[in-house]
Amino acid sequence: MDIKVLCLDIDGTLMMDGKLFSQVKETIIELRKRYKVVFVSNTTSILHEDLSKELVQNGIEHDRKDLYTPVTVAEYVMKKREHDKGMLIAPENIKKDFLWFKEDESGNTLFVAHECLDLLIGDLQKYFRFLLDENTFFYTLQKNRYYKKNGEFVFDMGPVVALLEYASGKKAKILGKPGEQLFDSICDRFSVKRENLLMVGDDVEFDILLSQKIGVRGCLVKTGKYIESVYKKVIEDHSYYPDLEIDDFKSIKDILLTK
Repeated sequence: MDIKVLCLDIDGTLMMDGKLFSQVKETIIELRKRYKVVFVSNTTSILHEDLSKELVQNGIEHDRKDLYTPVTVAEYVMKKREHDKGMLIAPENIKKDFLWFKEDESGNTLFVAHECLDLLIGDLQKYFRFLLDENTFFYTLQKNRYYKKNGEFVFDMGPVVALLEYASGKKAKILGKPGEQLFDSICDRFSVKRENLLMVGDDVEFDILLSQKIGVRGCLVKTGKYIESVYKKVIEDHSYYPDLEIDDFKSIKDILLTK
C-alpha cells in the first residue's frame, strides 16, 4: 500500500467519552513524522468547534482544516448545489453549525443533521410528507447504525434515515464517511488519490469496508463500538475484509513505522 495520508476517526478510535486511549498522543506524534495526519469524524452530537477543542484539551494540537466532519462537507456541497433551504432535523443546541441552511418549508431540501433521540415516530411524519414531493432533495450527514456513549450503545442517525428512506422511497445522499465527497476533499487538498488514504476507525462497516469499496484503504481498530459478532456478520454480508486490523490505536506503529 502506498499510504500518504492517515484519516483518523476520533470517538471509539482515539478516545472514548472525551478521554484518550493509552499512548494515542505519542503515537500521533510519531506518525506525523512520516505521514500527513487528518482527523475524520462522523460525530454529530457536538459542535465542530467543540470537537476541535476536545482534541486540543487532550493534547492533540492541529490546524482547524485538519478536522474533517460532515458539517464542513455539507456546507460546501449543499450551498454549491443551492440545496441549502428546506427542513432541518437537528436540536437547537447544535444549530450553530448550520446557520448557512435556511429553515423554510418552501425550500427543496430535507437535511438530517442529528439522530434526535427525543423524537417520536409521529414527529417524523412531517418530514416524510415533505419527501413525497418529487422535487425534494434528501441529505444526511451520515448513516451510521449506532455509537457508544457512557458505556452504552445508542442509535445513531442511520435508523432515522432508514425509516424515512423506506417510507418515501428516496435514498439520502451521505455527506460524511463513507461518502465520496469527504474523501475527495482530502485528496484534493494533498494532491493524492483515494488509494493513498488510510481510513483508521472502529466501525468495520462505515469506517472501513464501505470506504474500501470506493478505493480508500482501511484499518480496523478493535476498540470503541467494535463487537466481534457484528464484525463477523458485516464481513459475511460484504464478502471481504479490512486491509488491516489492529487491537488498539497504538498498535498501528508496528505496521506503519517498522517498514
